[in-house]
Amino acid sequence: DIVACYISNRKEAVFIYLAVLSIGAKFGGHQPYFGAQQASNIIQKLKPKFLIAIDHHSDDGVEFHNIESLPKISKDTPSLE
Repeated sequence: DIVACYISNRKEAVFIYLAVLSIGAKFGGHQPYFGAQQASNIIQKLKPKFLIAIDHHSDDGVEFHNIESLPKISKDTPSLE
């Protein structure tokens, strides 16, 4: 199985990575700095069974609202369960 992670560089990403590896799955990550279309294209190519994402984060004072991209990503990724 493949688990996709739509999360910024943070300690939680490392915890997710270790948890995914501990169950014998593969980890595929994507940075949430890009728009919904780019994120969807990359995650779709991974063909993940699961997607772990954060709702928002800030970087250098700029707010990113990742949750707005999730409907498109989930719709465009038929392998998600």
